[in-house]
Amino acid sequence: MKIKRIAPSPFIKDVLLTTVTSGLTILSTLIVMRLLAQGLGTDGFGAYSLARRFLAVVSPFSTFAIGVGLARFIAISKDNTERDGYLLSGLLIGVIPSFIVLVFGLIFKDRLTVLIFRYDVYASLFGATLFMIVGYSFYNVLYSYYRGLGKMVKANLWQLAVIAVGPLAITFKYAISKELDLIVFLMGVCFLSSSLPLIFYSLKAIFQNKQSLEIKPYLKELFNYSLPRVPGGLALTGIFSIGPFLATYFGSLKDAGYLVVGLSVFSVIDNAVIAFGIVALPKVTHLFKEGRGDFLEKRVTDIVSMILHMGMF
Repeated sequence: MKIKRIAPSPFIKDVLLTTVTSGLTILSTLIVMRLLAQGLGTDGFGAYSLARRFLAVVSPFSTFAIGVGLARFIAISKDNTERDGYLLSGLLIGVIPSFIVLVFGLIFKDRLTVLIFRYDVYASLFGATLFMIVGYSFYNVLYSYYRGLGKMVKANLWQLAVIAVGPLAITFKYAISKELDLIVFLMGVCFLSSSLPLIFYSLKAIFQNKQSLEIKPYLKELFNYSLPRVPGGLALTGIFSIGPFLATYFGSLKDAGYLVVGLSVFSVIDNAVIAFGIVALPKVTHLFKEGRGDFLEKRVTDIVSMILHMGMF
């Protein structure tokens, strides 16, 4: 009797690959936190934690929640022209707000530094954080673009390079030197490196469609889809950030660092189960566009059961 080998579907392969990537990213993040806590001391680590919290708080606005919208519309694009229109629109909507944050932050740099870190000596750290916010917006667009195309191998490789390997290498080299602003700036450079393929794809889209591409309708569609999702993202990140920001007023930077480490448990749990949603959104959107609503309806029960049992576990 010949035994058939069971091969996972491309969807399951993408879920497994994304799960492994999330696991490696979590491991890298924990090592980075440990090394920074040892190298920077409690106050320095507290300041770094607040810088990362500030990035998390403003990211729903600085990226304009484009991570979901762009992936969705890229997945349902009917041809290359439509796909290129959504890419260019997503790049504008997902990056311009981060430059608004940068300009606004630089204008009120001194006041915001004291408001967030309690001490004006962290002004250069705040400037580096603003730069990292801009870099993160480019990474968010690139990851969403690959996600919409279903190219999860490329998306995961960029995640490993930008969020796991890059920060880990930077931390190994500079944590002992206590140059916190340089560490955050270099992490921003890692994020900003994702602009290189975006520039290539954007120029290619412009030259290939310079006679027929009109991005105004794509801009409007993406904007209307993403705008309602910004307040929810701000509220969610605010819940996990208001405590650390207030900790500096009722305690010290050290207390803020400890609180951020405690709250990071939720991020670890989220990253451990997020892979399914990352891969499923473009697939489900594509099936819905094809009119396979009945198929999706039958699968909803399976998804709910899986979430329930995994959650209980």
